Amino acid sequence: MNATATNAPAATTEVDFKKKYEETNEPSNAGLHNPVAKNLSEKVLTSFYDVLTPKAELNLQAQIKQAAAVGDFDALEALMAQRKEIKANQAKDGNIIKEIRKHDFPLVLKAFRAEFDAIIYEIAYNVLTGSHKAIVEASKSTRAPRGSKATGDDAGGEKATRKKSLFKVTKPDGTVVDFPVIMGPKGNTDFKAVEDAYKALGFEVKKDGDEYVVEPGTIELKAGGNVMVNRVNLMEAIEKQTSAQFDGWTVEKIKID
Repeated sequence: MNATATNAPAATTEVDFKKKYEETNEPSNAGLHNPVAKNLSEKVLTSFYDVLTPKAELNLQAQIKQAAAVGDFDALEALMAQRKEIKANQAKDGNIIKEIRKHDFPLVLKAFRAEFDAIIYEIAYNVLTGSHKAIVEASKSTRAPRGSKATGDDAGGEKATRKKSLFKVTKPDGTVVDFPVIMGPKGNTDFKAVEDAYKALGFEVKKDGDEYVVEPGTIELKAGGNVMVNRVNLMEAIEKQTSAQFDGWTVEKIKID
């Protein structure tokens, strides 16, 4: 009996996890995942994109966004010229990347072991702390005390579910600063509305023409470069400990009635 032997592996179907993840952001799937879990997954992606995008480009993007927000077209023109120069330099990296891709990935991984370790442990820490927080929040009882009954606006509807938020920032000496979250399109940079909170954290709010600005206007990062001062960047720098000036500080976001 003649037979033909083969060692070819069985065909496998590769799962496109990028596509699956992007599908979770579609409107029809908006309620499938807990917001805390979504936020955690976005942090994981951000960890990779921060590495892939040069710090100089990240800093430039922040400046472009800030200039666009205040309508400073002269600054925008100069910043876009810098962006064009950065893009031109990135194009020159193509040949280097081609050479690297000639090697097996495990070998490349070994060559950049320290850099990969830094990324992996950052992600592991974010997953650990983020999932712990999600589990703790999920375990808290949200039922009203026995014998009580909500009435009026408290019985349901939009007013009953929409609560204000604030960040509780704790300094190494134990001082706690409440940093309110201002909603709306300009809430992230509404310095005047939370002037007291900025002052308590070491910043100064000043009037510049018809607008208010904060000084110093940037946060120096341990990895090099800086980011513009606003609520999101400030809280992220404290939470992730990415700036030496906030070493030992902690922050927690809470809901208030």
